[in-house]
Amino acid sequence: ATAQRDQAAEQVLMEEYSGLELCGIKTFLHSEDAYQSTLEILSEHPEIQALYIPWEGPSNEAVRALTKLDRMDIVIEIVVFSYC
Repeated sequence: ATAQRDQAAEQVLMEEYSGLELCGIKTFLHSEDAYQSTLEILSEHPEIQALYIPWEGPSNEAVRALTKLDRMDIVIEIVVFSYC
């Protein structure tokens, strides 16, 4: 489900924001791995202005990494679906 969500998010972003440039993609299996992935991608691409995070757990780890780097200028986009 996450892979489908990621593909859909990328498609929508590219269609709706033609000036958007994807700087890099990091994948992880566990929420806590998002911390190191965030540190790595920002080290490789300090020009990044926003992050797409596929669900809430890893977004908390990304915020922790951004706080460590003092990068409160970066927007985090989280996609969460709820089914009733």
